[in-house]
Amino acid sequence: KKRGEESVACRICKKKVQLKDMRNHVGQHVLLSLRNCEDKSANCEIGINPCGWCGIEGKCRTRLMETATSTAVTSDCKYHYAKMVYKRAVLPSNRSPSTNVPLNCPLCLPGGETHTFWKYSLLYHMTMHH
Repeated sequence: KKRGEESVACRICKKKVQLKDMRNHVGQHVLLSLRNCEDKSANCEIGINPCGWCGIEGKCRTRLMETATSTAVTSDCKYHYAKMVYKRAVLPSNRSPSTNVPLNCPLCLPGGETHTFWKYSLLYHMTMHH
């Protein structure tokens, strides 16, 4: 895994962004796409269920594991920022305005295997499958 301070190219616009800031950067692209606003910097289309780390749909698997005392996020995305503090990431701040975080669908397989979606895409899943 890459370090948070390491700069990587956004897979949507190619801008160099520190890994720890990529979720916020990608979140901007996703919100523009969801609102059908022009994203002049985007070099590709954004699907309805993009990865919140890299913005590409269908290539990455991110899982949210919740227990009574902790929340952990795992992912096979090469842009996964493993040191993200989930409790802080769900709240917007000046430094980190995006609240696009992994969420488990509360309606999928109650008591069974959880299905994780990114917050900005969960509505599409809910309307299409529930």
